[in-house]
Amino acid sequence: MVESTKNLVLAEFLQHPQEWLSGDLLANQLGISRESVWKAIRSLKASGHQIESKKKSGYCYQGSLKLDPQVVANYQQIKPAVKVLCFDEVASTQINAKDYISKNTIDAPVAITAEGQFGGYGRQGRHFVSPSGRGIYVSLILPVKDSKLEPGLLTTSAAIAAIRALSSFFPNKDFQVKWVNDLLLNNHKIGGIITEATMDLESQHYSAVIIGLGLNLLPVDFPAEIRAKAGSVMDESDPAVDRNVILAKILDELVLMSTNYQNGDYLDEYREKLILTNQEVTVQVGSEFINGRVTGIDDQGSLLLINEQGQAETIYSGEVTKIKLLSNLNL
Repeated sequence: MVESTKNLVLAEFLQHPQEWLSGDLLANQLGISRESVWKAIRSLKASGHQIESKKKSGYCYQGSLKLDPQVVANYQQIKPAVKVLCFDEVASTQINAKDYISKNTIDAPVAITAEGQFGGYGRQGRHFVSPSGRGIYVSLILPVKDSKLEPGLLTTSAAIAAIRALSSFFPNKDFQVKWVNDLLLNNHKIGGIITEATMDLESQHYSAVIIGLGLNLLPVDFPAEIRAKAGSVMDESDPAVDRNVILAKILDELVLMSTNYQNGDYLDEYREKLILTNQEVTVQVGSEFINGRVTGIDDQGSLLLINEQGQAETIYSGEVTKIKLLSNLNL
């Protein structure tokens, strides 16, 4: 069967969500035979698409168990839609994104996503557990048009963009952040943000930035060593949500964020979501460990604290390794 026939049938389903479409209607609408419709539906089901069939009613599209570029594009609100490349399993979407940049000119956003990762990583190269089909693991490549980056603002703003997307599906969940890049729910880490930039060697200017998001969406049996600190967005009581729809919303929010984050538009929301305010913490900066009480976030996304000597400090880059009253989140 020609792949385009499969895509045409899927497009018809996406235009009529939760509607029953007969084989005859699909064949007439698309100008193909009933047999071609049947073969396309069989192929779509084999690819993870949930299509219910009923005698005298036809077919009803229920969503997909796997990530699909066509489905993600259909649900994106920002146009033109972000180009999405989906893989079954990779070492890391960040690695794939860097490889893509090395072989292509980046003049528009591109997203690399995978069902699972066996080498997913976050800050400090720390491993991120990424079981297949249970989360959203995506690296969004964005062109850098003016060669100017604000790393602190970019990472903090990306965290809020992700939370805004999640909150549109789960409005009753209280998502929070731990500086600089951890997403939390019920005092458990559900995801993380990593931002990396690539440089053009000839011009010595930034050419692209990669925003990586690892998100535990569905319940996971986490390894014993992280079970106390790791969590998932959804639990057994939550209704099913197509991961394609959530990914589309996340991409919309991240692309929108990339156009205005340098104005500091996301900082107030980040401060509201920050779990560290007035907490006693230990921050690792390089090989140094600084103990103090967090007082807030400055206008560049840096961490503000009062150290043990009573002096105010601004931490531009580092990692909170210990939180006195939230020991399960300690690294």
